[in-house]
Amino acid sequence: MISKAKSCGHGLLVAVAALMALPAVGCGSAQTGSVEYSVSAQRNYEKGLESLKREDWVAAAKYFAFIKNRFPYSKFATLSELRVADAEFGAEQYAEAIDGYRVFIRLHPTHEMVANGYASFRIGEAYYKQLTGDSWILPPASEGDQSANEDAALELTSYVEKYPQSPYREKAQEILRKVGKKLADHEWYAAQYYWKPGAGSYVAYNYIQNETVNGTPTGSASRLRYLGGNSIGLDELFGNSIGIDLAPNPADESALVTFSTQGNSTIEVFNDHGQVVQQLALGHKAPGIHQERIDTSSLPAGLYTVVIRSATGDQGVKRLMVQ
Repeated sequence: MISKAKSCGHGLLVAVAALMALPAVGCGSAQTGSVEYSVSAQRNYEKGLESLKREDWVAAAKYFAFIKNRFPYSKFATLSELRVADAEFGAEQYAEAIDGYRVFIRLHPTHEMVANGYASFRIGEAYYKQLTGDSWILPPASEGDQSANEDAALELTSYVEKYPQSPYREKAQEILRKVGKKLADHEWYAAQYYWKPGAGSYVAYNYIQNETVNGTPTGSASRLRYLGGNSIGLDELFGNSIGIDLAPNPADESALVTFSTQGNSTIEVFNDHGQVVQQLALGHKAPGIHQERIDTSSLPAGLYTVVIRSATGDQGVKRLMVQ
């Protein structure tokens, strides 16, 4: 055994130093950074893989950098270039990981880990991992910069088209569905923000572009097509003449509809395809604020539109998320 060796390839020292500055990432992560080098490239590579498996990203990067420096002509040196990027990915250093995968693809275009789509898939996955989720203290993610979403969609779409037989294709398509939903949510937010009377056709066109983001249908987009092209319409969505509120929203078993109207009224619930999935005849209502409960326990999870109409033609529209 070679104990406490400290030599590393110059090109990888920066990556190792960056990783060493990181705190442990993830539950149960054994981020010690401790290494004990061996005399063969293969054994050091195996130790690096073991470090990746136990999420000790610093130790893994050290092993792979050591191989690159001490065994530059070994096949394990080439593999180690890729695995350093894997260590950066695991340590949530996604920008660095993306650079590492790109360099590997450029330097080794015929390598099996390029040919099977692994490196390309990881680039798209790294972009997706950069996305921030919603936080109670920050504006919704749908209102923020979508460049990481767009980059992820671009990379993963290219990957799916280029590597139809790749073993990572199914996972890539799953991520694409999530990215497509996020892009559609952003378009919906933009449509609401910029909508003006008479501009409905533009908003509808702009939003429908994401109806099948990367070949994956998005419920929100098809719903806006329904709202923009059928009986409800954008004017009715944004120009409610009946006040309406839903709680809780998202709903699980049921939702309480609070509304202000008078006379005979009806409540209709539409799914993403514009189909009525529930209808309530409310009968005559005196002027004032009223409440009715709608049962959502039998509805599949997704986005719905609740519409209340009065006999005079007034109506109110509200979106409802069913969990």
